[in-house]
Amino acid sequence: MLSQYRSVVRGLFATFVSFVLMENAFAAINMTADMAVTKLALSDFTKRTDTMAWREDGILLVAPQLSVLTRENVSAILYGNSDRSCKIPSGMVGNLIRRNSATGQAEDLLEKDSRWRVMDSADIAITESDRFYAKSAKGEKIKTVLRLTRPVYSITGDRALVHFSFRWGIHSADANYMLRKEVGLWKVDCSELFHYP
Repeated sequence: MLSQYRSVVRGLFATFVSFVLMENAFAAINMTADMAVTKLALSDFTKRTDTMAWREDGILLVAPQLSVLTRENVSAILYGNSDRSCKIPSGMVGNLIRRNSATGQAEDLLEKDSRWRVMDSADIAITESDRFYAKSAKGEKIKTVLRLTRPVYSITGDRALVHFSFRWGIHSADANYMLRKEVGLWKVDCSELFHYP
């Protein structure tokens, strides 16, 4: 009887270890996908000429903390999909809110790139005291300051939604990017900006 009990315990322990290893593997795959789709959306955003009121060149300064989303603070930007040019598949909005119910670190979503970087404390001080910031603490031209969220994926894994907020002058704005995976590569399917007065 004792040997059967030990055998069951060993089996349960092996299952638990397998589960933990599998969860860690999925987290690593997700982080890689998160970085890939975030990079693609930000790369497209850096080339746009309709993001700012007066200046389109410069780097993107990324807030160090990710946004926390709730149904209340995303209703205007993500719901009411019927007349939008960039439609978000049903279910992805709820997943976006669930995946971003707690903050995290922006650096977990960013590959190193000369077109953007995470803000340091000197950058934060400049952009909080001067809403018409022109240069970072390091003297770089600033296109805008933005705050990321964790991306979400369709059940089939071939669509991704990247959402972030950004400043345009003294006002705020939001960006939604729908991406599609074809032959193993992500590409921008559509995007939409929401500028608030």
